[in-house]
Amino acid sequence: MRKGARSAAQSAMLQIADREAQYLLDARNYTVGPTALTDLSFTLANDVASKYTVTITNSANGTTPSTPPSYLITATPNAGGPQVPDGVLTLDNTGAKTRAGNPGW
Repeated sequence: MRKGARSAAQSAMLQIADREAQYLLDARNYTVGPTALTDLSFTLANDVASKYTVTITNSANGTTPSTPPSYLITATPNAGGPQVPDGVLTLDNTGAKTRAGNPGW
């Protein structure tokens, strides 16, 4: 079950990255911060939202657009949940993926 939930989170992160690419074309920057998912018109599926907290920051972990444009999508397992042993998942604007600090998913 843990692998399935991780896969769903990774899929959601890739969908968010696709929307960020379109947003960049329209706005000339990525959307980051607490309103980023809303700006992208993206809603997390219940199976992801119940197990992970997904945030989007700039590459310096800030909540304002950066120059040059960057983003870091982070899926943090909810405390005490079944995904905690998997650790944090990240995906950045270069396509680099990490799981609990290790390259690749």
